[in-house]
Amino acid sequence: DTNILGAYQHGRWKQQQTPNLVARRPFLRYMTVEDPRVRPAHRALHGFTAHRDHPAWNTIYPQNGWRCRCRASAIREADAENITPNDQPTPINPETGKPAVPDEGWATNPGEWLKEPGKSQR
Repeated sequence: DTNILGAYQHGRWKQQQTPNLVARRPFLRYMTVEDPRVRPAHRALHGFTAHRDHPAWNTIYPQNGWRCRCRASAIREADAENITPNDQPTPINPETGKPAVPDEGWATNPGEWLKEPGKSQR
């Protein structure tokens, strides 16, 4: 399941970087499934909204742990609320008081996993 979801997120990232979609939906919003199984650090990221070029997406773009069911949806600027500027960090986890980060070892962007040498994904 984890490998399949990782491959799916890789495909979503590549799709979200296409010029046509970027022009219409330049922001990404982090979403959880909002059920009791969502991990606290992932719950703290729920609703995080930033431009697709925000540096946080290099570490928090889902999948952020084993069996993570989170996703990032491309949205229009008109639909974006509480946009995080590129110079501000990710949200704070209210349970720990520390930055909300992926599970240990998962601070990557699956969209960058299969990057071809010499080609930019952005």
